[in-house]
Amino acid sequence: MVFALAGDSTITSCMVVLMIFLSRWPLTYTYARGWRQGQAAVKRLALVSLAFCCYGGPRRSCNDRPQASDASSWHGRGCRRVSRDSRHPTPNELLGPFYPVRKPTDRDADLTHIAGRQGQATGQVLELSGRVLSTSGEPVPDARIEVWQANAAGRYRHPSDTTGLPLDPNFEGFCQIATDRTGGFKILTVKPGGYPGGRRGFRTPHIHFDITGRVERLVAQMYFPGEPTNATDQLLLANIDPPSVIAHELPPRADGVLRFGWDVVMRLG
Repeated sequence: MVFALAGDSTITSCMVVLMIFLSRWPLTYTYARGWRQGQAAVKRLALVSLAFCCYGGPRRSCNDRPQASDASSWHGRGCRRVSRDSRHPTPNELLGPFYPVRKPTDRDADLTHIAGRQGQATGQVLELSGRVLSTSGEPVPDARIEVWQANAAGRYRHPSDTTGLPLDPNFEGFCQIATDRTGGFKILTVKPGGYPGGRRGFRTPHIHFDITGRVERLVAQMYFPGEPTNATDQLLLANIDPPSVIAHELPPRADGVLRFGWDVVMRLG
């Protein structure tokens, strides 16, 4: 479990040193005082090592920016695109309670319209684009991406959503697409609203992703920069690398549609 928490070569080295140290520690002491001192030293070293592992060690955030110690220092900024010197895996998250029970037949990349209907989804239309890469920087082509989200009012089209917030008849909140040969993807949707999350508190606006690559699967949530509620969202705060799951804003389209970018990094692709 400790090594799983670590996930870093530096932490692994630290634990190896600790194990060697403990293996060479005498099992018994002739004098009670020596035994007590030895016990105390081992406990201190074990606690320090365990704390270091739980902290996660010297991880790097987007573009080698150090992780902030306070949510307010990063909740207003987005993560930049993945660069050659900063390819750390996007943190994996839970699938969540609102994964579609029944997937709609219209699954194309435009979530603002439903095939066969004249209406358009309510809310601020936005374009989201990005790439799916491996930690070695290679694109992951033909990765299956499922996207689901709340509507502009903060309501999911799901039987478990009992918030009472209004549904949008022109928004199903789901699409299934595949990355191109460069690992790229693009969707058109509306900005989701936040919503009360029960014991977890208020959920800040976010979009869910379920990505299946060549050899692995990644479930993640993407957040928006500049949202005041980012600083209080419990799931975002619990993320091991919050800046990596916050999109960055791009110049808007000529028609006024907002644009955001977010790159995803899988360990193997």
